[in-house]
Amino acid sequence: MSPQDTGTLIAKLGIQLQLTGSVLCLALGLTLRRGMGGRPWLTWWAMSFGAVALAVTALLVRYSLIPIEPLEALPEGESILVAGLYAGYAAGKLLFLCCLLAGTWLFRFRQPVPRVGLGSALALIGGVAVLFALAPAELNSMVVWQAGFSIPVFLVCAALLASLQPPRRTRGSRMLAVVFFALAGLWTLYLPAFLQAGPGPQTQPGQLLSWLSGHNSYIDTIFEFLLGFGMLLAVLDDVFLEAEESRTARLREVAASEARLGQIIRAASDGIVLLDKDLRIAHCNPAALEILRATESDLVGQPFDRFARGSGGDALRDSVHGPAARAGSYLPGLALRIEGRRADGEEFPMEVSLRAIAGGEGMAEGHVLLLRDLTERVRQDAERSRMESQLAQAARLETIGRMVSGVAHELNNPLTAILAFAQDLLQQTPPPNASDAEALTTIVHQAQRCRAIVQDLLTFARTKREDRQSTSAADLVKQVLPAFDRQAAANGTALEVAVRDDLPPVHVNAAAMEQVLTNLLSNALYAVGPGGWIGVAAAVEGDRLALVVEDDGPGIAPEVLPRVFEPFFTTKEPG
Repeated sequence: MSPQDTGTLIAKLGIQLQLTGSVLCLALGLTLRRGMGGRPWLTWWAMSFGAVALAVTALLVRYSLIPIEPLEALPEGESILVAGLYAGYAAGKLLFLCCLLAGTWLFRFRQPVPRVGLGSALALIGGVAVLFALAPAELNSMVVWQAGFSIPVFLVCAALLASLQPPRRTRGSRMLAVVFFALAGLWTLYLPAFLQAGPGPQTQPGQLLSWLSGHNSYIDTIFEFLLGFGMLLAVLDDVFLEAEESRTARLREVAASEARLGQIIRAASDGIVLLDKDLRIAHCNPAALEILRATESDLVGQPFDRFARGSGGDALRDSVHGPAARAGSYLPGLALRIEGRRADGEEFPMEVSLRAIAGGEGMAEGHVLLLRDLTERVRQDAERSRMESQLAQAARLETIGRMVSGVAHELNNPLTAILAFAQDLLQQTPPPNASDAEALTTIVHQAQRCRAIVQDLLTFARTKREDRQSTSAADLVKQVLPAFDRQAAANGTALEVAVRDDLPPVHVNAAAMEQVLTNLLSNALYAVGPGGWIGVAAAVEGDRLALVVEDDGPGIAPEVLPRVFEPFFTTKEPG
C-alpha cells in the first residue's frame, strides 16, 4: 500500500471515528435536554454536535464515493458533487461554531440570543455554503479558512466562561473554558499544518505539523469528547447550583415565615401559651405575660393549669381530653370561661381556648392555649346593663310623666275647693276659736303645699324653670313641723329641733325644700317606730347651709341605697 493510500485510509477511519463521537455526543446532549428541560443552552450545545455530524458525514461521503484526487483531475460531474459536499462540510462546521457560541452566550448571560445575531449567523452560513459551492476549493484550503473562524469563536467562548461570577464558576465551567482555550491553541497549530500539507521538510516541527494534519480527525474526536464531558459537568453543576439556590431560598422563606409568625404571635392582643407534650408551659407571648402579670421564667416549666383557680383548673384539665384537644381537629368558638389567677394572686375572669398541635401518627405533640382577659368585657357588660336599666327607667318615667300630667290636672280641682273653704272658714265672723283657727291654718298651708306638689308633678312631666327666692331655714322647718307634731306625740316619738333663727337665709324653691323635709320626716317616723327619736338640725359649712334630719332607726339597706333618688320608688308594702 502506497503512503498516499495509507494516509487516505487513516483519514477515512478518523472521519468515521469523529462521526461516531459526534453522534454519541449528540445523543447524550438530547438525553440530557429531555431530562433537564428549561435550559436552552443545552439545546444549542447538542445542536453543535449535530452540526459536526452533518459536516463529517459530507466529508465521509466524499471519501467513500469519489477518488482522492485534485478537483481539476476529476470529471465534471464528480467535481460538482465534491464541491457541494465540501460546501456542506463548510456550512456544518460554521453551524457548529455558531451553535457553540449561542449556547455559551445563553449559559453566561441567561438571556435570549439577539435576533440580529441569529440572522447574521444564518446569513453567514448560507453565504459560505454558496461561496464554496460556486468556487470550490481543496479540503486543506477549507480547513485553513475554517481556522480563521474557529480560533476567535473558541477564544470568545473561553472568555465568556472565564468571566462567570464566582458562585457560578464551577468545575464544569472551568473545564469547559480550558477546553475552549486548548481548541483555540490547537487550531492555531492547524493553520500552518494545513498550509504546508503534503510533502514537506523532514525537520521535527515539520513532521509534527504533518502528523497533526494527517490525524486531525482523531484529535478533533478527542476534543469533542472533552467538550461533551465539560458541558455535562457544567450542566450538572448548574442543576446542583439551582437546587442549592432553591433550597436556600426555601430556607430563607421558612425563616421569613417563622419571623412573621413570631411577630404575629408577639403582636397578638390575646395571650398565646405553648404547652409541650407533658402539658407544661414551654413558651408565652408578651400578651400572655401581661395578662398573667408574670415573667417568662415564672411560667416556663410550670403545669398548664398554673394560672387557673378552683373549678377553672378542673375544667381546663378536662378540656385536654375533649374534642377540641384532638390532634388536627378545630372546633370554632369552643372556649372556656374560668376564673384566672395572676402571678400576684389577683383573681380575674378569663376565657381559654385549647387547640392540639398534630404530631406523628395523629398524636398530639403539644397544645396551644389562647387566653383572653375578660375583666374589661365584664365591666363593659355591667356598664351596658346599667345603661339599659337607665334607658328602661327613663322609658318608665316618660310613661309615668304622661300619666302624672293628667293626674295633676285632676287634683287641682279638689285642692282648690279645700283651700277656698278653709280660707272662708278663717275669715268668718265671729272668727273661730284658737284651736280651730290653728287647724284651719294648717289645712290652708298643707293645701297650698299640695298645690305646690301638684305643680312639681307638672314640672316632672314638663320641664319648667324653677322659681327660687331668699328664705330663712328656720321658717322652712317651722312650716313643715306642725304637720308631724301630733303624729310624733301619738307614737311617743321624740322630735327635737335645733335650728336657730339667726341662720343666714338660703336661695331655694321653698315649696320644694318643704317637700324634701316632709319626705325625710315622714320616712323617719315610719322607720323609728313608737318610742324612737328624730332630730332636725342646721349648721353653716363654709358658704353653704346644711339641714340635717337624723333618727335612731335601722338606716337604709345597702341594696336600696342606689335607688333613693328614683322617682316614686318605695320600700313600703302595698297599701
